[in-house]
Amino acid sequence: MPILTSQTTNPGSTVALAAFFLNLASDSTDFVAFEYVTQTQPQTSTGLSVRAMANNRRRAVRTGGVDMSASWSLDKVTPAQVAWLEAHVGETMCVRDDVGRKWFGVYSSVQPDEDLYPDRRGEGKFTLNLQQVSHSQAV
Repeated sequence: MPILTSQTTNPGSTVALAAFFLNLASDSTDFVAFEYVTQTQPQTSTGLSVRAMANNRRRAVRTGGVDMSASWSLDKVTPAQVAWLEAHVGETMCVRDDVGRKWFGVYSSVQPDEDLYPDRRGEGKFTLNLQQVSHSQAV
């Protein structure tokens, strides 16, 4: 699998992923990797309300914590990768992408779009939507 390590002489090491990885949060050896990501759409949001204060002033008041969700458009997805995703719907995943983000999330559905080109039969594309969840990595 494409994992690139830094060749610098600085102390420590750097790992750059050349793919989008999902693994079970409870078992890091149970994973799937997608090399062909055509689009990533991360979104960070929070519960927020605007309240009127004295003197006609308005103030933003947070009503919740910060939530992160993201969607990835994946291409050239094999039937084995789709089967892995379908087998793990609703489970907590460790998400790692090629720009260095690592977080824990869950997805509730897998809906691949079948690719109709005869030269690429058996491969498809779809969008995977994940919602961030809390997960402890305590040993």
